[in-house]
Amino acid sequence: MQELHTALQQEGIRGPYILVGHSQGGMYSRLFAQQYRDEVAGLVLLDARPEQFSQATDAIFEREGLDPDKMGVPPTALVKLLKASGAMRLFQNSLLAQLPAEERPLYINVDAASAYLETAEEEDRHMTEVEDAIRDQQLGSLPVRIVTHTIPNDATAFGMSAESSRQLEDIWQEQQKGLLDISTDSELIIAQNSGHMIMHDEPDLVVEIVRGLLAQHRK
Repeated sequence: MQELHTALQQEGIRGPYILVGHSQGGMYSRLFAQQYRDEVAGLVLLDARPEQFSQATDAIFEREGLDPDKMGVPPTALVKLLKASGAMRLFQNSLLAQLPAEERPLYINVDAASAYLETAEEEDRHMTEVEDAIRDQQLGSLPVRIVTHTIPNDATAFGMSAESSRQLEDIWQEQQKGLLDISTDSELIIAQNSGHMIMHDEPDLVVEIVRGLLAQHRK
């Protein structure tokens, strides 16, 4: 968080900030708001990972014989090989068929870069530390908008049973409600037409929420 704050200062991008964090990024947004509370005017959590999620779901993943950090993520060594050989760029329409065509170059140039992959692995190794840092967080009266999906995440695509997949979804949704406790000015917003990628499924909703926080801050 200090590196991000320093970068913002060096670029002359001064607060107050409205932070928007998706999934795992929601935890980092909360940590930034915690460390630089006086410089943050609002927080939008887009289907943000709750800090209690690992504790509540580890037994489910263990029962299913799955690693939660590896679900749907190809091995780093394989991605590096495909990128270095040029195969990923050449056969992107088949290898990256799950991504919209306009997003495939971004994945190849950013997500598949060695530095990005290594950083992501390091991030996973320090996940518990981040969770501990924001556990039982209290942000006072900071305006917080918690946006959760409606279309369930389907973990059966990664080999999980339908029952366990439903359990994960129930835990996620219940813990989204628990995020209301981090601020006295919090609101839970249901993205009616979204899966986990809310900013792609309902971008106008996200813009509306941010504009609402801007208007609240100006008042």
